[in-house]
Amino acid sequence: MSHRRARPALRSAAIAAVLCLLAGCAADRTELKLQAAPPPRGKTVLVDAFVPAEPAWERLARRLRSRLADDLNQTGEVTLITAQQGSLPAQRPLVLSGELVAADAGSEAVRFLVGMGLGNASLRAHVRIVDATNGQPVLEFDQTRTSRAGSGLGAHWNPTDMDNEIDALAAATAETVTRWLNGQTL
Repeated sequence: MSHRRARPALRSAAIAAVLCLLAGCAADRTELKLQAAPPPRGKTVLVDAFVPAEPAWERLARRLRSRLADDLNQTGEVTLITAQQGSLPAQRPLVLSGELVAADAGSEAVRFLVGMGLGNASLRAHVRIVDATNGQPVLEFDQTRTSRAGSGLGAHWNPTDMDNEIDALAAATAETVTRWLNGQTL
């Protein structure tokens, strides 16, 4: 009789373990380093350079900056200027910049053979916003993106596209900045 009761309990434990493993593969994570009160609404934001930690990531860092500027512009929350526009407006802007700290394409073989979140691509950017009026940092955080690309045959037939992952990292970063600008906690 106890053997029959043990099977459902083991099955439930196995399902719970798989769900815990899958839940640990969160797509986006924000780790706050510094947060000051947000500026008044309508603040101008200058999206400056994102520096790659490795020279091989230069293209990805440029794409991150470009997509982040596009995503922030689409929110309608800020007046956006770019470093190429030359002189700064009369109202000193917030200067958003950062570093592409990690860019790992993962392993298609591990995703195919093992799955369950192993071998996934991951990206991490350190983002900082400085108030150009006084040069003081007002927001600083790490934004991490872990791909949820498929496993098994899905990983083989749909390999991870790092451009798509950078785009998703930029969108998550823009969302974090917009939440802060709106006075929401991060």
